[in-house]
Amino acid sequence: SKNFYISLSSAISDTGILQSYNHALELMNISLSIMDPNLSLNQPQSPGNHNRTMRQNGSKMDSVSNPKVTTLSNSGATRLVLGIAIYLPPSHVNLGKAALDEILRLCSPDMAGSTLPLMSSSGLALSLTSPVEFGPHLDDKSHPLYSRLILLLRRITAFSMSYIDFVSLLRFMAGPILLANDATSGGKKGRIELPVIKSSIHAVSKPNISKDIHSSSQERQSRDADLSTRLDTLCIIAERGDHVSRFLMGGDSLNTVALYMQKVNIDERLYSLAEGGRLSFLEVPKVDLGARSLDRGNSNNSIQTTNLQQSSSNNAPEKVWSPFTSTGFTYSVWLRLPKSGGESMDSGSLFLLDISSPPNSVNNNSSNARCDFLSIWLDLDQQEICVLSSTSSRNEPNRFDSTTTLDGIWHHFVFTYQPPKRPMLSRKATLAAFLDGRAIETELRVENVNIPPTARIHIGVPNPKLAASGIVRGPMPIWELGPSLMLCTVLDAKDATAIFAAGPDYHGLFWGDRPQRLSFTANATAAFVMLAKSGEDGSVACALRRRHVPELEAAGHVMRERGSHDDSLASVGLLCSVNPEEVIFGFHAIFSPSDRVTGLSSENRIQHCRFSRRVANVALLNTADNVASDAVLYGNNNIVAPNCFADNLQWVGGPNILLPLVDAVQSSACLALSLRLIRASVNQHSPNLECLQAGGGYRMLGLLLRQKRIMDIPVLEQCFAFAVHGFIPGTYDDVESSCSDWVFADLDAMKYLLLNHQVWDLRRSGPKLPFRLLEFLNGLVSSHNLHAAFNARRLHLLGIVRWVLHLILEAAMLFNAADDASSSDSYSDGMGGLSQRHRGSANSGASSISPGLQWHASYPSITSTSVGGDPGNPLLRGCKTLLRRVLTYMLTPGDLEGIAGATVYTLSISDNRGRGRSDIVDSATSINDCNKLSPGPVARVYLLRLLEELVVDGVNEIVVANKDKNDVNQKDSTKSMDQPLVRPHSGGGTSNNPSYLAGSIIARKKNRPQGQGDPDINMHPNHQQAQAFLSAFSGILTPVWFACILEGCMEEASAGAALRLMILLLQSSPTFAAAFEDAGGFAPLVLSIPKFSTCPSIVLSMLSQLLHAPILHLPCFGTLDASQLCEVFESASDSTDLCLVDSTQGGIHTPSDPSCGIFALLAECLGRNIACDITK
Repeated sequence: SKNFYISLSSAISDTGILQSYNHALELMNISLSIMDPNLSLNQPQSPGNHNRTMRQNGSKMDSVSNPKVTTLSNSGATRLVLGIAIYLPPSHVNLGKAALDEILRLCSPDMAGSTLPLMSSSGLALSLTSPVEFGPHLDDKSHPLYSRLILLLRRITAFSMSYIDFVSLLRFMAGPILLANDATSGGKKGRIELPVIKSSIHAVSKPNISKDIHSSSQERQSRDADLSTRLDTLCIIAERGDHVSRFLMGGDSLNTVALYMQKVNIDERLYSLAEGGRLSFLEVPKVDLGARSLDRGNSNNSIQTTNLQQSSSNNAPEKVWSPFTSTGFTYSVWLRLPKSGGESMDSGSLFLLDISSPPNSVNNNSSNARCDFLSIWLDLDQQEICVLSSTSSRNEPNRFDSTTTLDGIWHHFVFTYQPPKRPMLSRKATLAAFLDGRAIETELRVENVNIPPTARIHIGVPNPKLAASGIVRGPMPIWELGPSLMLCTVLDAKDATAIFAAGPDYHGLFWGDRPQRLSFTANATAAFVMLAKSGEDGSVACALRRRHVPELEAAGHVMRERGSHDDSLASVGLLCSVNPEEVIFGFHAIFSPSDRVTGLSSENRIQHCRFSRRVANVALLNTADNVASDAVLYGNNNIVAPNCFADNLQWVGGPNILLPLVDAVQSSACLALSLRLIRASVNQHSPNLECLQAGGGYRMLGLLLRQKRIMDIPVLEQCFAFAVHGFIPGTYDDVESSCSDWVFADLDAMKYLLLNHQVWDLRRSGPKLPFRLLEFLNGLVSSHNLHAAFNARRLHLLGIVRWVLHLILEAAMLFNAADDASSSDSYSDGMGGLSQRHRGSANSGASSISPGLQWHASYPSITSTSVGGDPGNPLLRGCKTLLRRVLTYMLTPGDLEGIAGATVYTLSISDNRGRGRSDIVDSATSINDCNKLSPGPVARVYLLRLLEELVVDGVNEIVVANKDKNDVNQKDSTKSMDQPLVRPHSGGGTSNNPSYLAGSIIARKKNRPQGQGDPDINMHPNHQQAQAFLSAFSGILTPVWFACILEGCMEEASAGAALRLMILLLQSSPTFAAAFEDAGGFAPLVLSIPKFSTCPSIVLSMLSQLLHAPILHLPCFGTLDASQLCEVFESASDSTDLCLVDSTQGGIHTPSDPSCGIFALLAECLGRNIACDITK
């Protein structure tokens, strides 16, 4: 029949009848009427008829939509409409466009519950991509219907595809990309090889587009444009897909039921609204299929299983359903509020569960008829969960604490009902609620309800008696119901978290576990995204602690390879295995046009056949006696069951089958699109994520990127989006102000794609790519980011400290080598040539730098840097900022050792620029260069200032933590909350904070008479913790290390920073002071410090130690003035109520040998200054 319509349209075109506009219009209307009798073009409008009206005004045609067409009698006839539209002559192209517009309306996302699934299941996607049907027209961009055909393909395939449709789509869209690569490489067409395996066997040289001699520039541009269009289409299809099946619930108002339907039977009001298309709800006619009815009215229920009914026919009917007396029950439900288009969905009630006794056979229309029920709903006005039962006093619902639900986000609710353990002593049952895997604080105590096992369950509406009573009023907005599950047992909080972590698209809880949901890493990655989008207060780390699963923070196959944890959900207690015998019902949406309920009767009074569908209870697959009956879904167009791109990709091999596309593309734009396609197929999709993480997908992707060598910033942004949720590529100019919701979700993507030095070749890319990456990484741990602590700890797990230190050293060497190369060239041109020795020396470092890459930087002045100025290198400054932000949350001795080692290594990179070339440059150039900092000292200055900042900020954080703890214990903490926090310290500058380091580490106390035992008021409560923190620094930054740094420095900027850091530790840490004295005090520095005797910053540091002034209180001077020094040291040292403690090491402690003291070192510097003045 499919080929019949194609052949018929071709035969009609061959007759020439389409040359007449009237005949073509009539044929088009006939074709549309075959799809559905209500579809037509240019049909006159009659009163009460809202059919689509088309009229021809010259060459334009105006249209009015027909909203009543929500079903199709023959969706396969769409091929006939498309065939006639394609064969129309150019003069009638507007008629073809109008017909396709009508089909596009039927395939719009708003029709996901009505005509769109019919169109997608008709095989239209296969016809559009078939080379013998409509495929050639989709390849022809000049065709007047090309844009509409592409849009039609995108809408259908983004919603749902069969496996055959999916394979055909890949062949049609991705096949030419692979064949184009095969053609450019000179290979034979028709065979596709795995790129990683092929490259591992023998090296294959990829063609460079810029050097492709087989095609002209115009042909290359045309080919790239075609490949980009194909990849963009696949990306849109993958991004717009939704892999969660759902029911549409609600739709009308309870006021309508209670006030405006008085003449309708109470039990029939909800059905009447559903029949009119105004309401949708789910009804389970019998909660226990094996129970006998207490009245004759339910004996004709057609949704019963004969075997279960016969097995229980000899038993006496039970009066109360067993979960209300003994076992209790758990109800799990996923829901989502649709994204509001302009109107905020902040009012109304969402009825999540209503269990009520069946209607009586007599007087069931009476408002006084007794009805036992338990109803749970979400009040959108107050954002509270309400519980009302037939035993509630004064018909007032009980309420849980307020919750937060966001539009467009899937939320998971779990309700547990625990009956009283001793009914004779207490009639109160316990009702608990969980939102998104987290227990809501309060538990409700409600009167136990005696509901019979023949009770019915409503989802989406209250029971008819409650709806008509007027107790609950207001609208019932449309909302989406995902998978729902009821168990005859009470689950705990860990189980609720496990169900939430599995996601709304996982149905394995209904019948058992699937292997794709056993991965701890993949589930944790998806859970991080769901927690970040849930709207819960606080960061993702706080959300994990509330759920008692903080170990999820270390989720990643990288950590499993290190032996940190077992990659299984059972290892963290998140494997929720449901006993099949405990399942009462389990429902999830499955679309099938043949599921209409026939012969269903409700109390033999009304037939509900046209507007109801049967929903299978998967628990009926078991043989348990407590299962519920199948459900009935009332309403129209309320089932949405997609089968998106990612779901199809999962079952044909996972995202690894898309890796040949990455290997085939030959431009950076196409490479970015291919990465975008893979990323869209794994977004919040645990099985596909597992293929990349545990299946080696990220490793192979990193290898392919290494081979491509066409990296640019768009490719970098796509790689970063793999690892970070909330990051949208290509939309950030100011990262700091746009990173508030970024969450580092995928460790493996960061490890193998971004922190892989083999992928990003700095020698070829230049500083732009690493600088952009540093901007993104700094955004992850920025103070504006809500999840900064979570992101910083996960970055630290990956070894970000070592990676940044390596980047600093490599960048410094590249900057230095590029400068040496350029300087060597300029000197050679200016002096007529260099000696062979000098040329080899100048070019040795730059031989590996690619020509034309801008690894050149402007060098700062030594004078300005030595007094606290920033060296002005954005790349190295970004590295230092990232290290400081990460180490603020996680600092280990290994990190300090790495920084200390990198600082020493900078001594071997370069020293002053004039050094080493003084014999080949003139005196003016030498004097100018000697006042400039080369890249090695710049990196050293940044690292030394980083160490100083870590010391000061770490101690201040300890002090502030204690202050905040005391403020919480105070009765009036509002004043303390208004106090500003300790501002971060700027290394090399003056600290304006009343720091513990500056005020109490130099031991001072009040001068009290002998005999008074008052405690030292300056001894901070966290003094021991602060000293332990400083001892960690003292154990790594030893006096020998400082002597090495000061001896190797050939310029005063980094030497001043090192001496300042040493004086800070000497004044603050008794441990370091003792080690410093044991190492000889200042005597080993007598050969290194006096080299910079004229440097103001170095002299000021020595005076700080000599005059016992806290170094953090001293400003930085460019020149030394006697009046300024006297004023500064008087304010810093003289105090009327404080005196020095002579017995404390550090600060004022003077070694026994005067030649090893600070005065001897300062005297040596002054002597050299006097000698210099005499010489001048």
